[in-house]
Amino acid sequence: MNQPIDGKLPGVMVPIPQYPLYSATLAEFNMHQIGYYLDEDAGWGLDLKDLQRAVDEARKVSAPRAIVIINPGNPTGQVLTRDNIEGIIKFAHKENLFLFADEVYQVSSNFVCLCIPTLLHMKYVGEVLEKWFSSLVKFSLFRHL
Repeated sequence: MNQPIDGKLPGVMVPIPQYPLYSATLAEFNMHQIGYYLDEDAGWGLDLKDLQRAVDEARKVSAPRAIVIINPGNPTGQVLTRDNIEGIIKFAHKENLFLFADEVYQVSSNFVCLCIPTLLHMKYVGEVLEKWFSSLVKFSLFRHL
């Protein structure tokens, strides 16, 4: 995943703001960070148009390979809607991106699970959407046990 493609560093899309683990890891493995911006005025929501803007700009200097989605967001605390999750999964499929779903705080905090009963897991929504895809989105899910 971290080998150059056609002379370009592989890129990974990460939300801005985000916990610095991702930016530090990408730097350590010599991968290009592709920032996509969360909209503070919309409760730190994710704008699918900004995902497209970010990946299109990144292709000029890198080879986008993956997208990181943090839900609920850290440090923002935003929770993605089902429509957002579906849009992200479709975007990852269309752009052939590996989808890293960081959902650590969904199950590691009773507070989060009890206070946000509408929290949806990417994998569940992805399984529901499977009928629309000729092949599944490459997927990894991070959670505490």
